[in-house]
Amino acid sequence: MLTQQDRIIRQLLPFAFVLYVFKDAENKQHRLSMADYRWQTIGIYLARLVAIVELGITR
Repeated sequence: MLTQQDRIIRQLLPFAFVLYVFKDAENKQHRLSMADYRWQTIGIYLARLVAIVELGITR
């Protein structure tokens, strides 16, 4: 069962991802390669883990 903080994180992460992708693509001036996409996906999971720890979310 999701806590309120967990739901907030799930709602905000897609926006953060979109902003990150557009900013990254803007800097590189080309579409994302699969390697870039994989690293960004890993980054999102790491950011989520950090947020969970910082907010003290327990399952």
